[in-house]
Formats: sequence, structure tokens, C-alpha cells
Amino acid sequence: MDKRGGLLTCPQSRASLMPAPIMDRFAKTLTVHDLSLSAALVAYNVPPDPRGFEDHFDMEGRRFFCWHFLDRTTHSNELTVDLIAAWKDPDAFNAKHPTHPWSYVMIAFKNREHLRQRCAKNAPKYILQRGGAWGVVDPASKRSTQETILAKIGI
Repeated sequence: MDKRGGLLTCPQSRASLMPAPIMDRFAKTLTVHDLSLSAALVAYNVPPDPRGFEDHFDMEGRRFFCWHFLDRTTHSNELTVDLIAAWKDPDAFNAKHPTHPWSYVMIAFKNREHLRQRCAKNAPKYILQRGGAWGVVDPASKRSTQETILAKIGI
């Protein structure tokens, strides 16, 4: 199973295990399993399916979500399927259409992911003081490394 945006996506191989009402919807509308893509489509004026926008179901102790959209944008009449194809290969789309609004949307999500990764790398450190001694401890470091630093400052 893929994990995107903190939610598990619904793999095609397990689609047949979904409840029948949800399976019926797969044949009638465009369904998206990626949370970021769904948010981008909404922001880009792809209308939600009026028969129902969101479905979820539980399987094997996990909850799966999917969102349903109509086939065209409201503002530019672009095909939703083309936007999804561009999402799957953003570099190719951005190279061909560098000033297209969908390019900016995709770049924003890509930049968000890069910034999130940078923040994760630069996790907070603990600065400890005992008397005139200072120590900086990374909570993600090995316990033995933390204990060595604490021992050097007498903690």
C-alpha cells in the first residue's frame, strides 16, 4: 500500500474489496486517492462530484479515503484526467508549460514537500546547562551519544 499525505491510498488490486456503493462510483466518476492531488484539484476549480465528494472505508484495521471529481474544470474547461496525468509527471508538464497555472500549483506542493523534509532534518535540539558547562543534545541521536554529552557536562 502507498502512503501519501498521511493517508493510505486505495490500491487497485484491493479495489474489489471495497463496499459495493463505492465500487459503483468508481465506474461513474473520476476518483482520486492522493490527498495532495485532491486538494490541488479543488484549488484549481475542478468541481466535486455532486453525487458525493468523499468516500472512506475500513479494511484490515486501516481507513482508506478517496475523493470524486467531475471531468472538467469550471474556469478553463480543462480535462481533469489531463491535470492528473501532469501531476504524475510534473517536470515534463512544467518544462512544456512553465507559466501554466497548474504548473504553479504543482510547484507549490513540491516545494512544500521539500520544506517539510528540511524541517524534519533540522529537528530541535535540547540545550542543557550545568554550572558553566553547556551541552547540545539531539533527541534523534543514539542514546549512547546523548549519555556521553550529558556525562561531559556532569548530568
